[in-house]
Amino acid sequence: MRSRGTRTFTCAAVLMVIAGLTGCSGGGSDEPEATPTPTEATAEDLAIATVQEYWDERVRVESSADYASADFEGILDPALLEGVNARYSSYADGGFRREGEPELRDFEATVDGSTALVTVCVNEGGWTAVADIENVEQPADEFYAIGYPLKQAGDDWIITTEGQNPPEGVSC
Repeated sequence: MRSRGTRTFTCAAVLMVIAGLTGCSGGGSDEPEATPTPTEATAEDLAIATVQEYWDERVRVESSADYASADFEGILDPALLEGVNARYSSYADGGFRREGEPELRDFEATVDGSTALVTVCVNEGGWTAVADIENVEQPADEFYAIGYPLKQAGDDWIITTEGQNPPEGVSC
């Protein structure tokens, strides 16, 4: 897991804490309580977590309209950051901001060595947009599939394209 200025815990660490808390129940049995064995996150899990982080940051930034606070470091390939910053500068100039939140579901990842493709179903119908300079066309209230190619960067995954059409046969 990456630590982006805050302390993060792996699922295994959380399971260990929960197991420790439930082990103190004082049930009166002399037999020791079985502690679940924590499992390591798979490459697929980590790739999906990166796409989830991307969407979390995107929703935070676009809903707050605090575009200068955008922090996609360690999530997006550095080659993409200039384009994101230019887009957010344009959004700030036009008074663009989002209200509500998108729905995300059906995350799937395919890993092939040091590359991965994560697909997700997105519904932006509840994530409307307002702007100072013109009316913004509202998104349809339906799910669509989108794909995110990633590459491995050390122990982490980074998104190499912000979103593209998913592979043939992937739908929501």
